[in-house]
Amino acid sequence: MAAALAVSLGAAIAGCVDKDAVFTDRPGLDQPTETTNNFLGYIGNAAEKQTSCANCHATFQAGWATTGHYEAWEDLGLEPGAQQDPECVGCHSVSELGNPLTEAAGYNLVADVRYTDVQCESCHGSGWDHVNNPNAANAPLCSIAAATDATTGCGECHSGAHQPFVEQWSLSAHANVGRASGRDGCNECHEGRKALERKFYDTSNYVEKGGTEVQPIVCAVCHDPHGSDFDANLRAPVDVAGDELPSTDHLCFRCHSRRGTPPSDHGSHAAQGLLVLQEDIGWIPAGFDAPDVGSHGNPAVNPTVCVKCHVVMYEITDAATGDREFRSVGHTFSAVVCLDAEGKPDPTLDCDDDERDYRSCTQGCHPSEAGAADLYKFLQTEINRRLDQLWVDSDGDGVVDPDDEGLIPQVVQRAFLNPADTLDLDPRDNLVTVAEGVFWNAQLAHTDGRPYFAGAIFYEGLAGPDESDPEDGIPDGIEWDSHKASGNGVHNPDFLTELLDASIDALIEFYELAP
Repeated sequence: MAAALAVSLGAAIAGCVDKDAVFTDRPGLDQPTETTNNFLGYIGNAAEKQTSCANCHATFQAGWATTGHYEAWEDLGLEPGAQQDPECVGCHSVSELGNPLTEAAGYNLVADVRYTDVQCESCHGSGWDHVNNPNAANAPLCSIAAATDATTGCGECHSGAHQPFVEQWSLSAHANVGRASGRDGCNECHEGRKALERKFYDTSNYVEKGGTEVQPIVCAVCHDPHGSDFDANLRAPVDVAGDELPSTDHLCFRCHSRRGTPPSDHGSHAAQGLLVLQEDIGWIPAGFDAPDVGSHGNPAVNPTVCVKCHVVMYEITDAATGDREFRSVGHTFSAVVCLDAEGKPDPTLDCDDDERDYRSCTQGCHPSEAGAADLYKFLQTEINRRLDQLWVDSDGDGVVDPDDEGLIPQVVQRAFLNPADTLDLDPRDNLVTVAEGVFWNAQLAHTDGRPYFAGAIFYEGLAGPDESDPEDGIPDGIEWDSHKASGNGVHNPDFLTELLDASIDALIEFYELAP
């Protein structure tokens, strides 16, 4: 991913260098010792860690020197002459791992110190052709692809029991972006290329840039392999300690803070960050006095905000020997997750709340997992009790019927007596009625136990497009759709419960409903 700088430098050099010049004529560059693939590696004294690429790409050399890749060989802790495990040295050196090669290459082929550390060629491949004829056409590009079976990219090394980043990521929503990845307006958060360009302003070049195959939210979207000012080479900060409130410049909030307030015909959308921060969120009833921002969104209490709960690392060890069997790296991005039979986190599993893993809650906050579990269940109970006052989908059809239980069905019943009242719950205009505002808040707060709030049909038979059976002449109704935002109440429990209480009171008062 050598960026526009690589292209411009390459073009400039190509214009002032004899096109027939050969590599060995270039001062300061050494002949490769690994001649099968012609990796260049370090030049001169390897201890000085001057990559061959840095002769032209000094900016990238400087950024790379701030990364863990720069010290990869030292991290092995190998003494001179020590036995070297091929499974370790291949990922801590220039080798066939990280680039398209599949046979032994670089240090794995020729154990030369010039190929130690994870250098440019580890990801970009051999720079031999480019230094001999430096133009954009033969600049070696890296791949941003990530998959458990990929033979290139970050996952070739950041995988396995030692660093199962790609395995855990493959189970996450970042890897399974769905159909929204192909939609304009959605793809900037659901498709890797668009996210890089629009959320992180990266216009670098890479193998997949001009392709059409969907790229999920891969490693390179959040991590800059060329280095950054933030931990783990992240493209934006996650530690916001010292700020009065974390801003939406936080790494996660680049996408998880899209729309939190009406009007919209699509409900709240990726509003998790806005809810945690308690900024631009919800329909606010008249006279509502919001509580203070919850501890999860308060940097004085929780400086990394999302990361504290959603990226939790731990080890599973053998009870008899104490040896590490597995290291969870937190890249399922699930805070309270189900575990598989081996104790590994797996967000694709379904389990009871008592069976979930609550160690994310005990990272310097809650004193015990048992106490955190009880609180988690209590918060859901409190929110569900309030949601049930608004609507219970009695027949399980996802339609707010007049004979369903709750206050919202009473509003719907008015429309069946007077069809003009369908405006009360039609979000397709810019008029935000009390009923629409209340239902917006209910969708914002909904939990796994009340999933029907995420997508509900209003006025079936009275209004809306005739799509399910165009020949039956019966309007299908108006669909309200919304992303889940509450984290089962955890994201901002006091605000959610108080907002629902105020919403219920506003609905009763405005429509003169029976509680």
